[in-house]
Amino acid sequence: MLGFLRRWKADLTGRGQAEAPTPASWRIHAGFAHPDWGPLGENALPDGWLKHLLGQVGTQFRLDRSRNFYLLSPFTARKASYQMQYLELTLGRLSRLLGVKSRGRHVVLIWRNPDEYWRYVSHFSGSRGGNVGMCIRNGLVHVVSYDRDVNMMQATLAHELVHDLLSDSELPLWLEEGIAQTFATSGLEGLAKGADRLRQLATAGGLNDFWSGQGFAAEEERQKFCYSMAEILTRLLLDEKNFHSFLAKAKRADCGQEACRQAFGRSLGSFLGTFLGPGTWEPAVSKVHELWALLHESRWDRAIELAEDEKDPLLRLGRAIALSETPRWREAVAELARLAPEYKSADVLVREFWLSLCTEEADCAGVLEQLEVLKHPSVNWLRASWLYARGCYQESMEFYPPSGNRGFAAWKLGDRKTAEECADSQDLVSILLRVELYLSDRETERAAILLKKCREEHPLDITTWQLSGQVAELRGLAEEARQAYRRCLEIFKETGRAWKPERDRVETARQRLQALGLGAARCDGEIGFDSGSGS
Repeated sequence: MLGFLRRWKADLTGRGQAEAPTPASWRIHAGFAHPDWGPLGENALPDGWLKHLLGQVGTQFRLDRSRNFYLLSPFTARKASYQMQYLELTLGRLSRLLGVKSRGRHVVLIWRNPDEYWRYVSHFSGSRGGNVGMCIRNGLVHVVSYDRDVNMMQATLAHELVHDLLSDSELPLWLEEGIAQTFATSGLEGLAKGADRLRQLATAGGLNDFWSGQGFAAEEERQKFCYSMAEILTRLLLDEKNFHSFLAKAKRADCGQEACRQAFGRSLGSFLGTFLGPGTWEPAVSKVHELWALLHESRWDRAIELAEDEKDPLLRLGRAIALSETPRWREAVAELARLAPEYKSADVLVREFWLSLCTEEADCAGVLEQLEVLKHPSVNWLRASWLYARGCYQESMEFYPPSGNRGFAAWKLGDRKTAEECADSQDLVSILLRVELYLSDRETERAAILLKKCREEHPLDITTWQLSGQVAELRGLAEEARQAYRRCLEIFKETGRAWKPERDRVETARQRLQALGLGAARCDGEIGFDSGSGS
């Protein structure tokens, strides 16, 4: 199950005949070129971009073309040919099943490992999750994954090709994910083993979040339940002779209910009843379905507009989630604070906590109390982060497990021994703690090596760039320091939010830029020049 994955950009789709943007307009992110496709997203030819990308990634990669695909991969010629055959066969099966014609070549990028994959998709996705593949729907639609067990990789590619082929449709969310799941699995054997548990979950929780799409972004068990139900219902409908007619008419507004009645003479709930047994399984049609489909596709602006001035709590919740992904995130904090607790899942509360932590006036304590009631497994770690942000380092150590975070608290208290004990892991925070320890010993070369890796793998981390500027200064590299400090400020301006320790880093970077004679930045996210500084 590939799960719900946040995408951070607007959703444009398609491919066609226009030339791609010129390299001068491309943005380099984590070492990869990303054109601003803009209005060309529906008609752009990717040849020039892919050749440029191939030049960036080196001789271990190759670029292959077939009738319907571009494939950039680290494969041997033989393996690339084999994968091309699989892609073509899968596309043919999908086209026949869905009644959709392929429009030009599809772009598939395969990276060597998860780290390389996440470096690339970090341009589109704000968080590193557990997924192994993605269909990028920003500008030029393309599929991304990484090399691993061939069966698992091909299942991922089949799943993502469904999203690629349906990228300009607006099917009900359950239907698109159900089709994708069907092509990512070999049959219902695995689902049959968990049938009793699925029936229990359906009876206990109902299907409202399944029909609305909200469940595809819920906690892990509920998310798996929704993906399983989507696959089951899709397979039941695939057995019907009028499936193509249903697919052509299915609309998000009613979850496909009317199309189901027209094509099959039965309701969606009656189909599910053959698996779940008697119950209330029909979709309760409302705006909520369309809103949660928009959230699933990261169409934040459209989601905000759809739920504007709505009173329904679920619509207000969806609007708050969309706002939280935009520069208007402070409105999301206020909206979430006004919502009654019964409308907030644990995941929503965690989101509210981190948003609140980025504002000094928001009520983190109240959110933590609600998470404690739900017995959320991360509540102690979240409480420790809240205490750390308030400067209560000793208290935070009582809640932090042994980790880089606990080490930073110890470092703030002057306890180097504990800090060193907590700096052995390979997560980002532990690595940055080692950088701080190296800096205290003036071991700038070792610190620089670690920071180079951090910049490659976490190119949007504020602390990484502030420390990079600090190390460059100590090494006498003034221009490199300026560039690092400037990037620290740019990231803060782009994201518009940071918790207190990061805001302190931004202020340090602003002061150092001023000292280096390159201007100042205010911690409201605006960058400007101080009237008394040099150019």
